[in-house]
Amino acid sequence: MNAAVIIERIQGAVERGSLRPIVERTAFAPLETMGDLLRPWEECFPGVASVEEGEDAEDFKTNRRTMSRIRKPRFTPQPRRSRRALPAPRLISAAPKLVHPGLFRSISAVWEFYKAEGRDKPELVEQPLSFDGMHAFLDPLWRVLSDYYPLFCDIENVGSDGPVNEMDCLTMMLPNFDWNDEGIGVVEAFLSGPSAIAGMMGHFDGTFIWDLPKPDQNLLAKLPWDELTITYRDASGKKSYDIWALENFEENFFAKVKERFPGQYANGFDIIAEGYENTVVITCAQDIEFAIAYAEAFECLSAALPDWNSFEHSSEASGKFAHELCNVWRRANGKKQVKWTGVDAEGRARS
Repeated sequence: MNAAVIIERIQGAVERGSLRPIVERTAFAPLETMGDLLRPWEECFPGVASVEEGEDAEDFKTNRRTMSRIRKPRFTPQPRRSRRALPAPRLISAAPKLVHPGLFRSISAVWEFYKAEGRDKPELVEQPLSFDGMHAFLDPLWRVLSDYYPLFCDIENVGSDGPVNEMDCLTMMLPNFDWNDEGIGVVEAFLSGPSAIAGMMGHFDGTFIWDLPKPDQNLLAKLPWDELTITYRDASGKKSYDIWALENFEENFFAKVKERFPGQYANGFDIIAEGYENTVVITCAQDIEFAIAYAEAFECLSAALPDWNSFEHSSEASGKFAHELCNVWRRANGKKQVKWTGVDAEGRARS
């Protein structure tokens, strides 16, 4: 094979993109301040393949596809034969480390959010790219998110797992109910509908049945819990809980969030999960706005639910709800209402 054929094949490979030139690390732009992360990735690391948005975020710094095109200095030391003193070594500045493009996207998204909120102070982007500098840059975001637990937790812990310039991105934790909470059965029942609530009340009735007025006890002896909870859901008038709205919580509490942020909402988030597993990666300003809107909707949902700890540990709380179920059934069927009498010092219903 002659040289002309070899040159032609190399040129064809370069044009197709299957062969790329070796990248000298000295060509990388130094990253010293938070503002440097607002520049395009390609400008800071020319010739290095980026991790595309949406790809699985494996550590690209050890990715062969990336590192194979960065020249690594290699040499074989040889013993010196001359006894003459060597000249003073020439200082060479260290090449900058690669920074994940996901972190570039996250910092740009936060700055975009600051601009929309009027928080884009010049001193923020002048902060050094360090632990303290990152926290100073993210402080306005933390102050916004601090009203919504646990949105701010990941922002608060930035840099706790290693140097900030080795992070892949910035994230936020969305709120959810935890399977490990003692009263989670009450939450699950109210979000599942009348049948689940009936099962819950049947489980609790041995603890509160003697707290109820005698007419309630007689009614519960005749009617199943399912009939009472279904009547409660369908009845009009004043009620402590809107079982229909809770059963259809996605449409009644998160519909506006879904309509405003269809892309983010489509990722799907569990309303009940093990710990806090719902995570949003910050890639644009809308991700932050979505997380805030989602947290506000979740707060409204939580406020519409009963105090599940009281239901779990207080017979009076579950007894009062049982009394309300009975009275709503009476109202729906044209019967006379019964007044809640409370319990006496011995824990028995007052007559």
